[in-house]
Amino acid sequence: QATLSVTADKEFRHCRECGRLLEISKEATTGGRTNLRFCSDACRMRTYRRRTKARQLLGQGWTLRRIAKHLDTKVETVRGWVKKSPR
Repeated sequence: QATLSVTADKEFRHCRECGRLLEISKEATTGGRTNLRFCSDACRMRTYRRRTKARQLLGQGWTLRRIAKHLDTKVETVRGWVKKSPR
C-alpha cells in the first residue's frame, strides 16, 4: 500500500471534523475527489451543526472564546464560522 501510494497520484489529508486520514486520488474504487474535506456525511453534518450553533450563540451575545470552549474547538475556527455568511 505504501508503494502504491508513492507511485500512484495520491494525496492524503485529514477529515476536518474527526481527523481521520482521507485518500485523495483519481482511482474510482479507493480515492476521494480533490475537494473532499470530510470522511463521512456524519462528520460533515456534525461540523454544520457546530457552525450553526456558533452563529446562534454569537447572536445571543456570547464571546468567541466562550463559544469555542462550549463547542470544544479553537477560537480561530469559531471566528471563521461566524465571519462567513450562511449559504
